Amino acid sequence: MERPRLTRIPLGDVLRYKKHKDTKERHAEITRIGIENILATTIFEFPPDFPQRAQEAALKGPFVAAQNHQRNSDILAGAKAVNYTTEEVNKNVPEDKQIKGWVEYYAASLEQGTQGEMSDEYQEAKPILEKLGIEIVQTTTGSDIRKGRGTIEEAKEKGTDPKTAFRRVTTAVNDEQKSIIFAPEATVEGGSINPETGQIYGMRPFVEGSMYINLMMAARKTGFASFLPISVSGGVNVLRSRDNKYSIRAQIVGSGLRSLALMTVRVGNPITLSREQIKQMGPEGIDIFCGTEIAKRLKPHERGFYGKFVDKNSRGFTSLRRFWIRRDPPGLNT
Repeated sequence: MERPRLTRIPLGDVLRYKKHKDTKERHAEITRIGIENILATTIFEFPPDFPQRAQEAALKGPFVAAQNHQRNSDILAGAKAVNYTTEEVNKNVPEDKQIKGWVEYYAASLEQGTQGEMSDEYQEAKPILEKLGIEIVQTTTGSDIRKGRGTIEEAKEKGTDPKTAFRRVTTAVNDEQKSIIFAPEATVEGGSINPETGQIYGMRPFVEGSMYINLMMAARKTGFASFLPISVSGGVNVLRSRDNKYSIRAQIVGSGLRSLALMTVRVGNPITLSREQIKQMGPEGIDIFCGTEIAKRLKPHERGFYGKFVDKNSRGFTSLRRFWIRRDPPGLNT
């Protein structure tokens, strides 16, 4: 498999990277190039019949893509996976069934600049998300409120309260032919080190009801919605577990010096569900079903909370050897 071409960042810029924070435009440009280099080397694995199965699902209703979340780097990898999905679906379905983009919930505190360096990195990555067809929907999260980054009253004034965010997503899905992608764990705790095991925690329990609500909403118009499981391994290879900073390997790849695959994204075939099926499974059942579908395509130490639901006798992770790999789905010119 041919290695992707990377954009080389001049050595002088690499050495002066931290100083470039005084010149925000250059710092943002270097960060963007680095992110695109890392995404270019990311391995994407899809089932052989994925295009056909995705097109069949699109004829029935919108997609709700959900992914695990170790570090913010894996959100960009998930966005690239759904960008490729869009291109495959739209090749052979009628225009009124095509995917016109994706909506994704993001913590309002990132946009408002109250997360320090994390907010800076978000602003630098935002153009890449938009280029991949992602519409960012700001919402004030429970974590924002607990950590003093805002109140629900302030969120209502700014239009970032959860109800307003959900209404925007509802309009996008039901009126604008968009689909949903999000990380239902809503935390990067899964990429932190568990002191008892010395390994990362792995997947955390989903925010209660988040999968159920979004699937039910997506199925409102047609009666069907398709769950798209996205499993991202190696988010902590880009942003370290101990301090959430770029690893040495990420800096090497980001600067264009070497082509190393730091992340692997495994996408399962879409699973189409009717509103009746979603209701029967209920919020807890949907969480376990979707969490297990994501977990079984991860390495065992990354499965976390949902590892106990993965059938020990299933082929799960090993069956992915049959998947075909594409390193650089269309959508980014790196």
